[in-house]
Amino acid sequence: MKILVFHAAGAYQYQAVDRFLTEIEQGFKELGHQILVVDVKHPDFVAQTQQKFAEGPVFAFCFNGAGHILQIDGKSLFDVIGTPYFNFLLDHPAHQYEKLDGSIKNEILSCVERSHLDFLDLAFDGKKSAFFIPHGGTQAPEKNDGERPIDILFSGSGKDPEAIRKGIHALPTALVRVIEGALEILQASPMTSVHEAVAEVCQAQHFSPPALYRLVPMTMVVESYLRNLWRLERLQALDDAGISVEVIGHGWEFAGFENHVLKAPVGYEESLRLLTQAKVALNVSPQFFSGSHERVFDATINGAACLTTRSSYFAEVFGADQNVAFYDVSEPDSIVEQARSLLGDDSRRKTMAQDAQMEAKRNHTWRVRAEQVIDAYQAYCNMRETLGKLQSACSD
Repeated sequence: MKILVFHAAGAYQYQAVDRFLTEIEQGFKELGHQILVVDVKHPDFVAQTQQKFAEGPVFAFCFNGAGHILQIDGKSLFDVIGTPYFNFLLDHPAHQYEKLDGSIKNEILSCVERSHLDFLDLAFDGKKSAFFIPHGGTQAPEKNDGERPIDILFSGSGKDPEAIRKGIHALPTALVRVIEGALEILQASPMTSVHEAVAEVCQAQHFSPPALYRLVPMTMVVESYLRNLWRLERLQALDDAGISVEVIGHGWEFAGFENHVLKAPVGYEESLRLLTQAKVALNVSPQFFSGSHERVFDATINGAACLTTRSSYFAEVFGADQNVAFYDVSEPDSIVEQARSLLGDDSRRKTMAQDAQMEAKRNHTWRVRAEQVIDAYQAYCNMRETLGKLQSACSD
């Protein structure tokens, strides 16, 4: 079958999503499907889309809502012509809410974190069809079977959480109380989802802001603060223990690390090459405690041992502390213990990395995710057909 894929050339930071698209398109092709490509940043975007739709794609695919604005007479193009729009969300749906405004009825969503399905159910009153499909991993162009000169590699930007907190305290008092209460819950119980923590505090405070406000702006503020706080705390714990990390990303100067090596951000392809040079890759992905992050699969596919935030999904995939090493954000010392263990035991680290690499290459590439996308599309079509029959029977 034919699949229309929306690109957004130049729009994605560090070109990561461009590579994801290349990989998943190859997966579609290996499954026997034909790919039709439209670049939403091209001046003739609308004309290109019309030409491609004339070729009869069975569904349109994108990451993070590219192409969602297409309309005919005020109605979504995908609803008018009956072609499903498959939107693969790579981060929290709150960050993409303006592209999930409900204007597309014939829409399939996928999330990389299981709790995001609950968020979508609440935000859209059960009207969205959504599936859990994790990130995929990507192989660097050049492999490395020799020495790995980087002890621990971390890729990610930094922002002073205190600066974020000052911004929070500038909000009206009622909102500050809710956000601070949610932060208290999440720091005590990190595996609670952000939107659940916000809702719990609102109820306790007898405060009922509009559901959309709770689920989007407040969730984004809390998530941003915790992401930056937990990144800082994990790196600070390692720094205090004298364990050096090569940190790739902007914004870390405020931290004043003594042992870490700070380097400028690099493009996605270079980040993959660096993973082939690292003994250990560190991942800090708060609020993805039952889902995935591509950094884990990228690390394992490229032969680095992975030290990551504990995730029930990754425990299913790799086994609890078997093929990847987990630490707990609620236990600051756990990351230091795991890092020392990995760096101090070459045999364990290499065995762990090799086993994880085999699992990731076999089951967790973007090419494998292409098959899961096709399965989700087919399930969606089956559900729509069944619902149509039920609605018809009820109207008779």
